[in-house]
Amino acid sequence: ADAIMSWREQNGPFERVEDLLEIPGIGPSMLPALEEYLVIE
Repeated sequence: ADAIMSWREQNGPFERVEDLLEIPGIGPSMLPALEEYLVIE
């Protein structure tokens, strides 16, 4: 969660789910597990 918050502080809001791949520790295999908890507007 700290890495996500840090990324947002530096880059602004996420525009698409794939932006999460830029965060260390989050890889392609993790995205499907996270998608049900994400809302990107």
